[in-house]
Amino acid sequence: MSQIVKQKVSVLIGNVPLFAVSRISLSERYALPSYGDKGLSQYSSKIDRDVQIEALLIGDERQPIRLALELMADISRTLPLASSLLSGIPMVSGLTTLLDMQINSLSFGQTAEDKDVYTVSISLKHCPRPGLMAMLSGAVSAAAAIGGAARLASPAPRVL
Repeated sequence: MSQIVKQKVSVLIGNVPLFAVSRISLSERYALPSYGDKGLSQYSSKIDRDVQIEALLIGDERQPIRLALELMADISRTLPLASSLLSGIPMVSGLTTLLDMQINSLSFGQTAEDKDVYTVSISLKHCPRPGLMAMLSGAVSAAAAIGGAARLASPAPRVL
């Protein structure tokens, strides 16, 4: 029987930890201003961010974590209606930290060979509210990127 390793969280979606993340990708699309625009329009263009996560839910915790991810998906849809400040849930990973994420899709799988393991595919979209929260979310993302770059400048040996 597989055991979940609870030494280090790879990704945190709201308050749901994912320990066995096999792949995470961040996709950013930039809306460029019209040719010849003047003023601040060229500095204030919109950035669309999507995150795709592939992970394993292992051991006895797989079912509670699956249910918690489904709850986070529901919360990410209803939080903008309930709060004037937040428009989603935070996502923290080694790749990026983004506030105001909404879960687009969840997909779970299980094979006959590994009945105590669920595979999960999670698609998230960054949906900050315009104004102060968008700037705060951008600042948190930039700080996380700078912190990640600082760690890369003096990397520790990786043990495989």
